[in-house]
Amino acid sequence: MIFEQNEDASRYLIRKVSLDQAGALVLTRKQPTYPPMAMAARVQGSVVLRLFVAANGAIEKAFVVSGPEMLRASSAEAVKGWTFKPLQVGDTSTRFETEINFDFKTMGPGSSSRIISKP
Repeated sequence: MIFEQNEDASRYLIRKVSLDQAGALVLTRKQPTYPPMAMAARVQGSVVLRLFVAANGAIEKAFVVSGPEMLRASSAEAVKGWTFKPLQVGDTSTRFETEINFDFKTMGPGSSSRIISKP
């Protein structure tokens, strides 16, 4: 593949990594907190974020793609605590792009809830 043969390509191109591939690279993950107002209103659903990860595994940028408005800020804040193993292309660590999902669920009439992250 040309990307793997050209050192300059890693500076300008960003690899897209699937949810499954990204899951294998996660070093640390922080779960979002369920916003009390959203929990009281029983707002639930999936928040999708697009991440741009630096060659060292740190988050460069994160954008909310979709999800309930009341859950977006908590998700965006949580992803700042994520780190990844560097993605190796040949002998070089390279930047990559991936998406993550936070699924927020209320568990009925009480105040219990759960949040599942993918990857």
